[in-house]
Amino acid sequence: MSWKKGVLSYLTWFIYTIAAGGAAAGIAGAFCGRAGIAAYWGALFAAILFLAVGNLVFWIHRHARSLAAFVERNRGLLKALEVFAAAVLLGAGIMLRAQGIMDAAGQTSDYFEAAKVAEGQRIPQMVHGAVYYYVQMLHALFLLVGNHFQAALWLQVALQLLASLILFSVVRRLAGSAAALAVLGFCACSPYMVRNALNLSPVNLLFCILAAAAWLAAAWSGRRLKPPLFFLAGIPVAFCCYIDISGIMLLFFVLASAFRTRSEPASRARRAAAAFLCLAGTFAVFFLMICVDALASGKELGGVLQAWWLLYRPEAFRIPFSADISGPELENLLLAALMAFGVFSFWCSGREESMSGWTLGAIGTAAAECWGIFTEEAPGSFFLFLLVVVLAAAGFGQSFGIAHEKCGAGDGNGLPETKAGQEKAASGAEGLIGAERSAIGGSNPMEKQNAQPQEPAEEERRQVRYIENPLPLPKKHEKRVLDYPSCPAAEEDDFDYPVSDEDDFDI
Repeated sequence: MSWKKGVLSYLTWFIYTIAAGGAAAGIAGAFCGRAGIAAYWGALFAAILFLAVGNLVFWIHRHARSLAAFVERNRGLLKALEVFAAAVLLGAGIMLRAQGIMDAAGQTSDYFEAAKVAEGQRIPQMVHGAVYYYVQMLHALFLLVGNHFQAALWLQVALQLLASLILFSVVRRLAGSAAALAVLGFCACSPYMVRNALNLSPVNLLFCILAAAAWLAAAWSGRRLKPPLFFLAGIPVAFCCYIDISGIMLLFFVLASAFRTRSEPASRARRAAAAFLCLAGTFAVFFLMICVDALASGKELGGVLQAWWLLYRPEAFRIPFSADISGPELENLLLAALMAFGVFSFWCSGREESMSGWTLGAIGTAAAECWGIFTEEAPGSFFLFLLVVVLAAAGFGQSFGIAHEKCGAGDGNGLPETKAGQEKAASGAEGLIGAERSAIGGSNPMEKQNAQPQEPAEEERRQVRYIENPLPLPKKHEKRVLDYPSCPAAEEDDFDYPVSDEDDFDI
């Protein structure tokens, strides 16, 4: 998903660069402090890291055509390698979580106590929709397998890995294969995500629901701008907003997709109509869910709305993020290196960029966390981590998207699209053949009969157009018909001319 560069793009790039540089310097400084080195050396290490990444990005930009040709020739092999890499990352994630589950014997949790099957125990009605559905899911699991804590952990693992696979599919559709593999690698193997999977929490169920809703919204919004489909995209957005306030992030991205670049030109009126229909669908379905909740619980509509507002209303501004960079150094260092790609790929991506939407989403999530809008059951730090990973992966994928932009064929996902490249090559060949035929003054009548007019796409309008031969063609020779006989009659074939004897022309 990319947008045309404007003033907002350069502003978000500036904010992103400051955040990426500060994070890299802080991570390197923390690493130096643990190693017994002065912390100010971290700034030098961060500068070296950015210099190396910048050289790599500009090297990719310089060899874009050859890289695009290599990808086109080995598309099948690269597809197999992508599937293999995704399977390896997913298998590594399962092994890491399985090892943690074995060490979790004898543990307990408040959610386990609330969901376990016991005589006379009932699950109370809860305001937070994600918590209520999560406890109901655990209770249904315990009805099948018994009150086993490890079964609840395996459910956590299944939900998180399923959400990671769905998010992989969404990012691959919007940002390309390279970005999708980076996101799957962090979601499957990151120590932060592994620890999160081994603690009973409704955040993983919410993560799975958000990923599925994002997949539906991305499929309905589509590559072509069809405003009525944006009303349908508002349905999963409304459900996510109903069960947790984090669904507003999904609403923001659906609205941003209405203004992204597409394969066909779209007017501002159509884009505004798509955004309006998305908002209308979201608010209509959200209000309908509130009404259903009021009828099911026997409460008044105003009481349900008031309870939802009291749960998510803003609080006093505070900064919940610690200045100390803690956690595994390798994970943080890899994330900082991945973010560095977006700093440089922004300037090599031509007139389009694919990071401003994700950057604004991360800024909005961080601001919401500072105002205390998120709840303890679904903390904003979890969603901010996911957004930072997707943002860094989008910058990483944008670096490899340079090749297809340089080559002039592709689907905007970082790799050239075979069908689009073949169509463009065929259209270019047809234009060249047409020019040659015009030069010699000939054509094939069968091709004229079979040819059907097609509306050219936006990419085809950008390619070179061949004009008719402006030079005059040689005139066709026509046999001339004489108005006198070429051979005179025998009686007229007399070349003796009588001359008088008095003629003195020979003197």
